[in-house]
Formats: sequence, structure tokens, C-alpha cells
Amino acid sequence: MNKTLINRDSFIQTGEAITKTTPKGYSWSYIPGTVEVTLRGETRRVEAKRFGENDITAYGTVGRYHASTKLWPAYIISDIRDGKVFESARFGRDDNHPKFRKENNIWFAK
Repeated sequence: MNKTLINRDSFIQTGEAITKTTPKGYSWSYIPGTVEVTLRGETRRVEAKRFGENDITAYGTVGRYHASTKLWPAYIISDIRDGKVFESARFGRDDNHPKFRKENNIWFAK
């Protein structure tokens, strides 16, 4: 079993489902809540959104690039595809370099 950053079973709903619609008519819904995230052996409960049954996005983290001191707001996406959990961290610019894993460069926001 792979170690994950988000404890998906810890999701607690904190409000009613919210539906958003773009001016072009595209819409999506999510459930606001909180979830436990573990980074470097430390676990905290952070804000989260559940999209459908398979996708959870956790907030409350920051990311930094190797050669920079700037902290970027970050979030972690956890989704299930074909029965497997996939996670990725997102912050700053889109960077798909194979030697750089954003998951290794995030911390809890203060």
C-alpha cells in the first residue's frame, strides 16, 4: 500500500453542497469540509473540498521551488482511478520536469 498525503477516510463535511456555474453554462458541485493531511510525519486537519465520490482537494499548504525563497499557495489533489489513489501537489507555474516532484516541496501554511 502506498503512503498518501491525504487521509481520505478522515473527510468531515462542514456545509451543504455548493454548485458553481460559469457564464458559458459549465457547472460543477463540491462539498466543503476538512481532511487530515500528513507532511514529514506531522498531521494536521485542513480545509478541503470533495468533488463527487473520488476527488478530494486539500488546502492549507504552501510550496517552494528549489532555487527560490518565495512561498506559493499550494493544494493537494487526491483522486481514485481504476481503484488506485493518485495524488499531486499544485502551486506556482505548471512544471512537469521529471526530476521535480512538487509533493516533496510543500509544507503546512502558518
